[in-house]
Amino acid sequence: MDRPAEQPDLLERIRSSASRVIVLAGPAACGKTSAVLAMANEHRGEDGRGQCLLLAPNAPTVAQLTRRILDDSAAAAALSPSVMTFAALAGRLLADCPPAGPPGRGRMLSPLTRRLTLRGIIDELSAAGQLPAFAAVA
Repeated sequence: MDRPAEQPDLLERIRSSASRVIVLAGPAACGKTSAVLAMANEHRGEDGRGQCLLLAPNAPTVAQLTRRILDDSAAAAALSPSVMTFAALAGRLLADCPPAGPPGRGRMLSPLTRRLTLRGIIDELSAAGQLPAFAAVA
């Protein structure tokens, strides 16, 4: 794994974290992707399936991460790596949520309404300066 000299302990800090959720943020070429790929490889089940959910800001990055996981896997042992965009995760969460309201009176949001709702949330967070890492795509 290629890691810059400034962050030689990045993987060790990730491994020693008590948190089940880890966010890596930093400038380009600081070792984030290499660390994520190494951790995803370490946390693969016996059946080859990934046990990490990797989130990326856009579809091209999802495709790149997925390809690198498959390419780095010994004999392509990685099966269906869990890599998706933030929007895809939010969409799945919304789709899996039970309808609001009294039983029998709730309704599921249409795909268009879900997308518009997510866009509103992203716009609101972006306007409040709470998405600085994703300013270019938010």
